[in-house]
Amino acid sequence: MPHFTPEPVKKITSNPVSSRDDLVNLLHDLLIPLQAGQSDGGARIRIGHTGTHFDQVAAELEGYARALWGLAPMLAADPENPKFAGLREAWVRGLDNGTNPEHDEYWGDHIDKDQRFVEMAAIVSLCPLACPPMLMSGILPFYRPRRLLETPIGRSQEADQSLASPSQQV
Repeated sequence: MPHFTPEPVKKITSNPVSSRDDLVNLLHDLLIPLQAGQSDGGARIRIGHTGTHFDQVAAELEGYARALWGLAPMLAADPENPKFAGLREAWVRGLDNGTNPEHDEYWGDHIDKDQRFVEMAAIVSLCPLACPPMLMSGILPFYRPRRLLETPIGRSQEADQSLASPSQQV
């Protein structure tokens, strides 16, 4: 029986990754299938059923955040790359909506031993790597990275306590 390999998989597996262009193409080819599962607000990626032991929102946040390990360095190095324009806007919109407690796609507050802590590593890597060039180019308005740190998902309980007045601290 002949073996069938879907076209997106062929593009990824046949890439020699021997140049910067190959690496850029590989990242693009990895992200395009994810974009098909991205929510309207951009903050979640639904890839189907998962075997995770954590809640669905955290699983969808994982789909969003893991792509940032490649996308953030790409945006830092070349924020205006036209190949990533649609992807860039979708992930920036996702960052904005996922950290907005008023939005339907808010990632939610974290609790002890929460998967959201794991995904924060990728999300906070976006800010120092990609935000300065994106801020300077006007792609990302200034307030968004700050809001990440001001929302419950971006703060620890210890940070909340240190911000409280002495009379409010437990």
